[in-house]
Amino acid sequence: MSVFKFSQFIRIAIALMFIASGIYHFYNTDFFLAIMPEYMPWPKGLVLLSGITEIIAGGVFLLPGFIRLGAVIILIHLVVFLIVHIDMIQNAERFPDLSLFSLWIRLIIQGFLIFGVYYFTRRPKDYEINVAK
Repeated sequence: MSVFKFSQFIRIAIALMFIASGIYHFYNTDFFLAIMPEYMPWPKGLVLLSGITEIIAGGVFLLPGFIRLGAVIILIHLVVFLIVHIDMIQNAERFPDLSLFSLWIRLIIQGFLIFGVYYFTRRPKDYEINVAK
């Protein structure tokens, strides 16, 4: 009987999403500069730094022996970047192509991601769910 660990699928999906997003920070820096809160210093440096941290965090999260460490790094990143989502809601007029509803949805998705990644800060046997095929 083959066994599929659902938690591994979720972990790998989140890790790959972070790596891809990190790479995208370098490919389309202007997109991220546009959503950077105006009061943040060194916007381009912060965008590039966040791209680097997303790539590293995603990579660490993929490594079986470092899942908890990767989860903690991603959690810190997600919590820090709540600032961006809140700022976008507070200054929705800066984003005429996005509805206020979609900005709230982004914030809610961020909350679900925080909850999901927090799950991986626990001991591995606490989150490895075996689902028989």
